[in-house]
Amino acid sequence: MISGDCQVSVWDIAGQEQYRPTWKDILEEADIVFLVTDSQKENVYKTLDLYRINKKYAEESTSFYIIANKQDLPNSLTPQDIQQIFHLPTYNMVAINPKNRKKMLTILREKVGEKIGQQLTIVESKLSGKEQIFSILTSIE
Repeated sequence: MISGDCQVSVWDIAGQEQYRPTWKDILEEADIVFLVTDSQKENVYKTLDLYRINKKYAEESTSFYIIANKQDLPNSLTPQDIQQIFHLPTYNMVAINPKNRKKMLTILREKVGEKIGQQLTIVESKLSGKEQIFSILTSIE
């Protein structure tokens, strides 16, 4: 998806063993990562292990979020429980419900927008500093 000067690539790298070698390359370039986990306790802890193993490949500035899927199943951990386990912002989801597609897109847009805003602020502050230095230098001449 491309909008203006922003490009968003969406990768579904799954938790399957065969995809694990791709994680390093994808995470090294990622600005935002959404981890989708089945909300059953066993699967949440499997996802946590995968997150801990692979987080080292991401930049320190990479933002991570959890999508707590399958909230409709019995014995699912709540998004609040999952957030306490990961110490990451967590959103509830029932992906098989078509009504949740709009909710998912809203979450994605919001978080991508926040990240773009953060990056623009960094660029603006760097430019602002350079403009001030340029202004000082030109006034000296």
